[in-house]
Amino acid sequence: MNTAELIYQESKELPEFEAQEVLDFVAFLKQKVKTKQDTKPNKESLFVAFDLLSQMPDDFMNDRVDDIPQDREAW
Repeated sequence: MNTAELIYQESKELPEFEAQEVLDFVAFLKQKVKTKQDTKPNKESLFVAFDLLSQMPDDFMNDRVDDIPQDREAW
């Protein structure tokens, strides 16, 4: 008996409310797996991001540092 069949057998013995909780948990796990798959960066998007970064001038942040208040009270 595989895991899915075992879950099915065990859940048949549960009261309706607890069986619904199991079903809710299964839905949560499916969404969790889908979210992980959706947020995993693919190689193409990483190549595009690194290509954009490589096109930036070496000193592109130098001017921005001057915009940041160095004195803590100025924050």
